[in-house]
Amino acid sequence: ARRRGIDRGMRLAGARLRASSLAIAPSDEPGLAQGWREVVRELLGWTPWLDAGHRGRAFLRLSEAEAETLAVRLNARVGIADDLETAELAALAARPGQARGVAPRSEADFLHRLPLRFLRGVGLAEGDLTRLHWLGLASVGDLAAWSPAQLRAYLGEGAPELLPYLHG
Repeated sequence: ARRRGIDRGMRLAGARLRASSLAIAPSDEPGLAQGWREVVRELLGWTPWLDAGHRGRAFLRLSEAEAETLAVRLNARVGIADDLETAELAALAARPGQARGVAPRSEADFLHRLPLRFLRGVGLAEGDLTRLHWLGLASVGDLAAWSPAQLRAYLGEGAPELLPYLHG
């Protein structure tokens, strides 16, 4: 779908124009909701410090060893960091079943090594990613060097979602 230019949230008619053989899979919303409730219940067994407000993403306060065990047990991508935004980016960069940690006070180094494509998981549109690559930006750290005003001017409506990850 991505190779054909189909993005998340795109209208069905537009997606069909790009891929005539598009197959539509119905969503099992009740099953997904029940599955997420079961995962949250299991996570509450690990710690009382849990924020699972967004389905598919949960923030927990755990030790590094507990986080690594949880990643393997749930075959989940887990990020370990001192702040939520860095932990979420670390999780997006981890493989399923693996925990990726960012050492305290090395967040800037992590962002400079992290390719821009991982920002798609926190709201960067595919078109904006392409435009940023055209400008020669390669890492999240390159984009974090821009001021909030520059980000708003260049990314428009997509900037507010990214600002917490780039400027805290």
